[in-house]
Formats: sequence, structure tokens, C-alpha cells
Amino acid sequence: MNLSKEDNFFIKIILSDNNYLGRIYEDSKIDGLQKLKIDNGNIRFIKDCSGAFGTFKCRQIFNGEYDGNKIKGKWNGTGGGGIWSAELLNLVDEKISLNESGCSLKTVILDLNGKFKRFTDRTIVFKNDEEQGYLILKCDKSKIYDFFTNKVFLNLTHISASKKEVPLILYSVRKVSNVFEFINGKKIGELIYSEEPYSIKIDVTNIFAEDLKYALIGYPNDFQIFTSNKFGNIYDFSEIRPYFIVERYTNKPGDVNENVLKIVDDKFDFASNKSKPNADGKKDLHLRIENLNSDGILSYVEISFNGGKNYVWNTNLFDIYPGIVIRSGGKLIKNDTGELKVDVKKGDNLDFFMYKPDKLSLINGVFFVKLIINNRQYIFKLKSE
Repeated sequence: MNLSKEDNFFIKIILSDNNYLGRIYEDSKIDGLQKLKIDNGNIRFIKDCSGAFGTFKCRQIFNGEYDGNKIKGKWNGTGGGGIWSAELLNLVDEKISLNESGCSLKTVILDLNGKFKRFTDRTIVFKNDEEQGYLILKCDKSKIYDFFTNKVFLNLTHISASKKEVPLILYSVRKVSNVFEFINGKKIGELIYSEEPYSIKIDVTNIFAEDLKYALIGYPNDFQIFTSNKFGNIYDFSEIRPYFIVERYTNKPGDVNENVLKIVDDKFDFASNKSKPNADGKKDLHLRIENLNSDGILSYVEISFNGGKNYVWNTNLFDIYPGIVIRSGGKLIKNDTGELKVDVKKGDNLDFFMYKPDKLSLINGVFFVKLIINNRQYIFKLKSE
């Protein structure tokens, strides 16, 4: 989130073992937040500003209320006090080729005890009675991972050859002398036989977050079947070359989805001109998102209409805009408590019922629906005619 008062800085909040961890980014420096507390829509933390005053001890206390995708509050401490505000940054995907990333991907061949034998530029995983081959990923994290990175995925294309289904493991390793020592491993999927190449998306965030020098991808160490599996590499067609998908926080808007948002003509009455909606005896305005392209926890909905007159509806219980009644999985959901949590599934339809103003004209207008699912923003657009 991007916070503003007299200066500008960013904070990043991570939920770890049911505790919130906070980091602050200011003037290209990263520090920890002190005494971070989040509870029932309220946030509190202490910012150590001593660096701005040399050896002088400096502390500023921030208190705020979370409201949809914004935070507003007051701060006090060294330098006085005043109002501060914050906005959640959007998560966007960035596709980065292997060459652009500064990373290398090849195959390292080890004996059955993990001792290094040789490298090959072929991207292949295999095991026989004398040696085993692993994909080895080596990266310069500064080119792909920074404070604003959320997740990093490696996309590999599997070229089926073996008809055996085999598990694939991502290993964290360290190299001691001429031996690769396996620290830990995590199953990342099954390789299956297919006549057509298919993609495998591997979460490699920890490799960058923990600044590991090496990661290996291959079969389980106790795997007893002798086989091999090939992946697309730099010598193959460009469509099947490895690449990264990097999720970054940014001020840029998320992707706009069109052709999945519809106006539904029916006679339902669930909403009213109140932030806590109830039936008002009038026909609702009804929008539907068909075949939702994401799943997770839906925490905020904002719908706007830009036309002859502009209108806004949202699920914030405490502002001036009319509320929205949501239908998901056949259930009607109202934000009666001020905290919206709807478990939505990819491929489902989402229905929104809203108060329909008497002077609303749908001719030549545009609807925008903004959803926040798992803290990521999705935007849907519909032009009415």
C-alpha cells in the first residue's frame, strides 16, 4: 500500500503463522514496522524515522481505519501530527523471458550420491542406474525480485515422451565443494503423458525471497523408476521456452476484463438506496459476471456507471453510497457487519443486485466493476447501448 502525509513511503504486510509482519520502504531503504497491529478494520504501527534526524531518536505513531481498499487515519510523534491516508496497490502479472531475467536454466547431472558430474544445455530430468539429471535454476535476484514483488512463478513446457506418470519436486540445495546437498523439497505436480506439450507453473518465490543460489527440479530422491522427461528450452520454438510470471504491486490498474459482464433483466428486489441494503419494493439493477476467472476470498466490490449521470455502488457499510447484494453459489450475501468475506470459485457466476436510480439511463453508458479477491484487484467493463 502507498501511504501519504507530508512524505511518501510504502508498507508491505505479510501474514505469517497467524501474525502480521510489516516492512517499510522509503528512500530505497527497507526497514521493519514496529508494533504492527491489525484488528477489526483498524491498523496501528510505529515508524522509526531516526534516519532522517541523524542520531536523534525519532518515532511516529500511525493509527488508521481500513475502508474497502483505502486507509485513513491520524499520526503523531516526532515532527508533530496530522492526517495520513493509504491506498492498496494493484497486483499485476509481468511476463519475463529467461534471457531478460538474468537467470539460467540447464541440466546438472549428478551421481546417485549427489556428486557433480557435468552440465548440459538440454533441459531434461532423468534417472538411470548410474546418474540422475535435475533442472538447475540459478538467478540474480536483483533483476526479478524486490520489495514490490508478491510471487514469482517459473513456467515450463513439458514435452511428453515417457508414458509414465511421475512426481516433480522443487529442491532447495547448497553446493559444498563438488557435492549438492539437498536442504528440503516440495512437490510441485505430476508429469503426465500427453501428445501435445503442456505448461507447468511452478512457484519459485522462496528461491528469491531467501536469496538461494541454486534450486533443482527433478524426481524424488528415492524414486526407483528409470525414465526421463524433456522440457522446452532456448533451442525450441519461442512459444515453449521457459519464462517467469512475476506478480508485482503497482499503481497501474489491473487488467480490464470485457465480454463477461452482463446486464440481467429480471424482477428481483433485494437492494435499496442504503449502504446496508434491504428490499424497497422496486426492481433492482442486476449485473452478472459470468465464468469468473479467479478464486479466493472476495473482500470488496465497487461498481460505477459513467454515462449521462454517474453513479457509484459499493460494499462499504460506512460511506454514502448504496450497498450491493451479492449472489454467489446460489446464496445471497449482504455486508451487514462491515467486513465482507465471500469464498468465490473460478468458473462461477457472480450476481450483483443494486438500487436502480429513477434517472439512470443505460443508453451509451459504461459499467465498471472492481473486485478485490485475495488482495488482488480485478476490473470488469461493460458498455451499454
